[in-house]
Amino acid sequence: MIVTIKKLDVRVRSFCSIKNAEFELNDMNLIMGYNNAGKTNVLRALELGLGYGDDQVSPADIFIAEGERLTADKHALIDIKLEFDDSDYLDAWLDNLPHDFYGVVDIAGRQLVAIRTIIEFDETENRFVVKRFALNNWGVSIETSSLGASLASSEQLREVIKVFYLGSNRDIVNDLKDSHSYIRRSINVMAVDPHQAQIIESSLNQANEQVIGGLPSLKQLAHRITPSGGAIVASSRNSKLVLDAVPGSLDEAQHHLGLSFKDGAQAPLLPIARHGSGTRSSISLLSLNHYIKMMQESDEALIAAVLLIEQPESDLHPQGQQQLYQHITDFAGLKVVTTHSPYLLAQAALTDLVHIEKNESGCTTLYRLNAYDFEGQQLDRIKRDVVRSHGEMFFTPALILCEGKTETESLPIFSQAMFGEAALSFCFVEVGGLNYEPYLQMAHTFGLNWFIFSDGEAQAIKAVNNAVTKVFGVDFQERSRIIILENGENWEQHLLNNGYQELIVSAICEYEEDDDYLLKFIKHSRASKPKRIKTDQICDKCGQYIYVDVDAGQSNYVDDDEGIRKAVLDCCTKKKAKAQYAAPIAQSIVTLADEGYKYPPKVKQLLEQIASSLKW
Repeated sequence: MIVTIKKLDVRVRSFCSIKNAEFELNDMNLIMGYNNAGKTNVLRALELGLGYGDDQVSPADIFIAEGERLTADKHALIDIKLEFDDSDYLDAWLDNLPHDFYGVVDIAGRQLVAIRTIIEFDETENRFVVKRFALNNWGVSIETSSLGASLASSEQLREVIKVFYLGSNRDIVNDLKDSHSYIRRSINVMAVDPHQAQIIESSLNQANEQVIGGLPSLKQLAHRITPSGGAIVASSRNSKLVLDAVPGSLDEAQHHLGLSFKDGAQAPLLPIARHGSGTRSSISLLSLNHYIKMMQESDEALIAAVLLIEQPESDLHPQGQQQLYQHITDFAGLKVVTTHSPYLLAQAALTDLVHIEKNESGCTTLYRLNAYDFEGQQLDRIKRDVVRSHGEMFFTPALILCEGKTETESLPIFSQAMFGEAALSFCFVEVGGLNYEPYLQMAHTFGLNWFIFSDGEAQAIKAVNNAVTKVFGVDFQERSRIIILENGENWEQHLLNNGYQELIVSAICEYEEDDDYLLKFIKHSRASKPKRIKTDQICDKCGQYIYVDVDAGQSNYVDDDEGIRKAVLDCCTKKKAKAQYAAPIAQSIVTLADEGYKYPPKVKQLLEQIASSLKW
């Protein structure tokens, strides 16, 4: 049977990349973040804190700041508090704990178990060792928690708290060969009734004789290698050699266990080793689920279960990842899962997400959403509009929010020109007009490194300022994260105002495969009937663009420099043109030989701010 852990409170000090962290874990926890942020270190801290992995500690497990050296007095601390759901089994489970761990009660009268794990240098053994203690109370910090009795052996703790760690290199093919794997440990031939075992083994022997007798080559082999008269290989005249085409006993059957799989009604049944790594990894994960369910159904064992799973989505297609998440949520026990999958995030509740990042000093920090910070249906809208559409934003070192598709097509090209392949990890998100607020809420909640690149129109500036103030407050100081085009410019006007007109025309003509495309655009842009067109002028009273009337048959453009400039602007902002021309224009600009001209001023400002935040 399994006792349900309602919550884990965890405090970690000076362990691996975690200098100082305090976080809470619920029934389901998805830990997300980019590579090398410290996700695996969190799993290892939990494993050690709950009594496992002592033989794997090393000097590398002690956090060392830049410029420091590892000395004998340095150590790591891991405090874990377990809070349980009330059940009929809780008292019996607590009775199985080491005596000194029983009886910890918090101020609300809830029954708790609190453990401190210390990794420190032992001068006698000349190596780092693990020591565990009960905590008599859970203080407001590591310093104020009261240390209790030392745990002489962690074996008794491991009898009642089971930690199941499934690494990213799992493979059912290897599991079948490993006597310590969950699938092998779930098979117990010793529990079979002796009479029933005899019947089964008799059937196995009969099947073996039928196979050998039915295949001439096996029959001939069995005859020729059988010792005759005790010669050569036998020391007794009564020796007998039997060829086992089929395992002859339950014990042999257990050790020769295999799996075959067919993917579809008409597909052939093939050994699991012939299938892909995604299938093999998933079956390994499901074998763990089977093992835990066996424990849950057993009347003999009473345990608290914690599952630590690394990247369960490995090698699975998107639909497979979504199905896999549903399987994981069904596992008994508290679950902590590291992932790089937006598809898993889209399946999860926002309150189950934990974002992890590592700063420039190499310190890991964890962020978790507090549902009480949001109102009404706010979380549902954020999950629908943000997480399901742009889950990749949680795995990037730099999140850039833009108003429209033009910027999300152009800015990645400039970024790669400046930073090379490193810029491929950036995430550029079109917020859908001026809808910045839900993205900023997620960035603020999960500690994302965010930036805004906005048009300079009055309405756009107002939307940005309102969203930033609502999420971060009126005293928000990091205004350098917000890049706004000047003098009411939009993206295309910013390029034209900074001398890129000739290059824009060239890029458009090349895209359209017509050197005279702009001239033809001007020629065909005469008004067929009276209409109103927008000018570049802004009304002093309302702050909106001024419109003027154009007579039928009159060209929209005056035949001078300003008229040509306006034609270029209209050409690259006409219906569908913004998205079509954005990338070709940006690509043309970054190929310029003049480094000072390669990046429009506001683009350069954005990229310099990103580089500064990443310490590049």
